[in-house]
Amino acid sequence: MNNVLMNFLWPVFFLVPFLTTSGDIGDYRVFLDSVDYSLNSSDGAIFLAIAFAVACFLSGTNGITQSALSREGKRIYVMKIIPVPYHQQILAKMATGFLFSMCGISLMFVIVIAVIQPGFLMSLLLLLVLPGAAALTNITGIIFDLIWPKLHWDNEQKAVKQNMNVVYGIMAAIVFAAIALMTSLILQPPLMYSALAMISLPWLAAAAIWKLLKWMIPKQMSMLDI
Repeated sequence: MNNVLMNFLWPVFFLVPFLTTSGDIGDYRVFLDSVDYSLNSSDGAIFLAIAFAVACFLSGTNGITQSALSREGKRIYVMKIIPVPYHQQILAKMATGFLFSMCGISLMFVIVIAVIQPGFLMSLLLLLVLPGAAALTNITGIIFDLIWPKLHWDNEQKAVKQNMNVVYGIMAAIVFAAIALMTSLILQPPLMYSALAMISLPWLAAAAIWKLLKWMIPKQMSMLDI
């Protein structure tokens, strides 16, 4: 619950300013309606970068893949005796983190579409961009837990709340978010180019990291000893 609950709390926090503001919500509407979401607009590129950054943060703060091995604790030996290759077991753990991350991101997506109403084109681009943010942060997060798993604990919450790997995963997610935001703010590319970059680059980076992981996994798993 320490991991899963965070996926659904952040979207609620996003809604709070709109539900509790003492001012006129029409002021927000005027501002949001003034944003240009056309393919040649830099406004749309910045909006997409903000959405990508938020998705990175949501995915990076749930701590699912960052503590995937640590939560096994003394049962980590099961991974060594079952007739399934290590990389497939790690891939299954990453898939779990990705799916739960997408649950929270999808909830945020629905809220954004309902509140901000960015239009069909931007909604479609969001659907294409957001999964890459979840994939990149999850595959990066498990690297820390593969190198420094916290296997010795007497309380399950310690595997998450007292695990520095979760912090490292959050920091990595913030770095990805900052890169996307700063690039869009400084270069201000048209939405078309920004969308192509944010759709393709996270998946290419995730694929490269997975290649690295497949090389690391046998060595790191052989070093795990409880």
